[in-house]
Parts: sequence; structure tokens; C-alpha cells
Amino acid sequence: DIPIIMLTGRDQSRDKLLGFASEADDYLTKPFNADDLLSRIRKLLPKEDS
Repeated sequence: DIPIIMLTGRDQSRDKLLGFASEADDYLTKPFNADDLLSRIRKLLPKEDS
């Protein structure tokens, strides 16, 4: 499975519900902070064995 993060300017509750209903793993609205995006990406990626 490939994680999906929706990046959009639509920030209404209905828009978020539709995003998650379309099987997005996360939903981030514009403007977004790059650190926030990286944090969400790291959360969704599989952990590497050390």
C-alpha cells in the first residue's frame, strides 16, 4: 500500500470527511508548514530496522 496525504486548500469538515472517505491516510490544508508535512510523512512510512 502507498500512503496518501491529501494537500488541499479545502478545510471544511465536509471536505475532510470526503478525503478520508476516499481512503486518504492523512489530510493537510494549505498553507501548510513543511515540518508538519515531513512529520506526517514519517508517521506513515514503515519503520526501518536498525
